[in-house]
Amino acid sequence: AGVDSDVNWVDKARHDSAMDHFRFTFADIGPTKEWGNPTKETLQKIHFNYQIAPLIVENDAFDIYLVDGRWRIACACVSMLHAMNHGGDMSKVMVGIHDSDRTMYWEHFGK
Repeated sequence: AGVDSDVNWVDKARHDSAMDHFRFTFADIGPTKEWGNPTKETLQKIHFNYQIAPLIVENDAFDIYLVDGRWRIACACVSMLHAMNHGGDMSKVMVGIHDSDRTMYWEHFGK
């Protein structure tokens, strides 16, 4: 499962992917600027929709969740909740966070 805030990228990924089992989800967070950042932070449901959109239709836990893009801390938390709610073996489930070596994430994930 994957999510992106750029409808053109999602369409391209859906078209170009050779993986029939992979779902690409478009999360409408309104107009975006560089790197998919929203230009309007005032729409309250936008963040929530982005965080849960790719997992809401998944009935089984994944062994590995990869988080990259917007709201990484919240998405990592949602990934763990999804695994717990769908029978994941929490001693084996892993969540990888892209760029987790950035100091801004250390207080949440450790070094």
